[in-house]
Amino acid sequence: MNKSTISTGGHLIDPQCKYVGGEILQVKEDIFSCTLNQTVIGQNMNKYYIMQIIKFQGKHVVYIRYGRIGEKGTTSYKEFNETGAIQFFAKQFKSKTGNNWYNKDNFVKMPHKYFLTITECAKQESIESESESKSESEIDMDARVMSFLQLISNQVYMKNTLAQLEIDTDKMPLGKISQKQIDAAYDILNKINNNLKDRDTLSTLSSDFYTLIPMATGRKMPPIIDSKDLIGKNINLLNELSQMVYGSASVVKMKQNNVMKNLVNLYEDLETEFIPLDKTDAMYHDLSDYLHNSKAPTHHFKFEITNIFEINREKERNAYEKYSAKIKNKTLLFHGTRVSNMIGILKNGLVVDPSKLGINVCITGKMFGMGLYFANSCSKSINYCDYGSSDNTACLFVSEVALGKMIKKESADSRLTAANLPKPYNSTWGLGTSTFAEYDVYDDNTQIPRGKLTKTNKHCSLQYDEFIVYHEEQVSLRYIIQLKIV
Repeated sequence: MNKSTISTGGHLIDPQCKYVGGEILQVKEDIFSCTLNQTVIGQNMNKYYIMQIIKFQGKHVVYIRYGRIGEKGTTSYKEFNETGAIQFFAKQFKSKTGNNWYNKDNFVKMPHKYFLTITECAKQESIESESESKSESEIDMDARVMSFLQLISNQVYMKNTLAQLEIDTDKMPLGKISQKQIDAAYDILNKINNNLKDRDTLSTLSSDFYTLIPMATGRKMPPIIDSKDLIGKNINLLNELSQMVYGSASVVKMKQNNVMKNLVNLYEDLETEFIPLDKTDAMYHDLSDYLHNSKAPTHHFKFEITNIFEINREKERNAYEKYSAKIKNKTLLFHGTRVSNMIGILKNGLVVDPSKLGINVCITGKMFGMGLYFANSCSKSINYCDYGSSDNTACLFVSEVALGKMIKKESADSRLTAANLPKPYNSTWGLGTSTFAEYDVYDDNTQIPRGKLTKTNKHCSLQYDEFIVYHEEQVSLRYIIQLKIV
């Protein structure tokens, strides 16, 4: 990242400011920069207010930009001495939010006032870590692993994902996505779910939600969240953001011109061992066969294998082995996700319900309740990779899943959860009209589908199987397949 756009504490000078070569004022722990949002659906109000004190060539300038979310807006500059700039900044903050700048850690949203966007700042490390002190000649990393780490830490791909989610990246930029703010938005969705018959309350709560999660909708107001479907859609949005929180923060911390050290730091932070498989390896051959034999005939894209990695995750593996010790039917299955989610998943594992709300709503891709979803058709999982936002690159996890005894479902049942899955079942099998009839079994009793997908005579709502588990400990991530979609 160019130093001309970085200021104190990792806060960025607003890109529309003409003093990008300056520095944001910091006095002790106070960094004089804030982003305010206000959305009131009933009044067609969806606006922002950015304010910063910039030190530039001996001047102290209070820079302000305001306007409608998604638009560049209007800018202003006021010059002061340091004391005058601070006084003006604090006065404006009080006027716009109703809160005292010096008590902003206890910020309370006031009626008819702006909300202070809660952002995480990418702190610039002042002390080099042990890994950073190594010279590049001391670092030994396989070129395939390096290439993969560069792929999953690509800032452009993360920004593409945010844009596709219609997040206003000006107000919630990469690296400043806050889990605290996402959690507050989850809470609002829970309140909306409890007030679906109160139109006035729904309008107010929806405005509060969009104030927390600014959406780039241009002149069009975001919709009132007034149905289970819209609640589900926005839970899905927040789930996507939650997966990106860790990855985006890690990427923004990376230092320009220190590519190798960045990758080593990322590798160590993920606490995951990557072992590239050679084409001559037996497991490479098995996974390649599984991949090509499981491509569904109704999915018309083609793919090429770039890399296959075996991954070792000690903590996750220990939890899996302990939980699944008495569960049989352990199967290698596919799970697809965006490239921009890979860092978060590798750091934290797959999460059943990031919202922790337990709301009974229909969420896209969750036909059988809030669980972890897997497929035995690679192309079914590839469709969840959103490879268009990552230059036609897709990443599939191949996970060992302790399915145990499966309840079979021919149609959707979104009510299923860990709490109400009937005993003695351990998982759900969403039956497809095509499936595998044969499996190979490895020495550790893990099985892998063999042969090709074959038609069944069942009349099911799904074309291809889905397998759902409701406990994170039922999953051990074992392999990553990196693909190029052609």
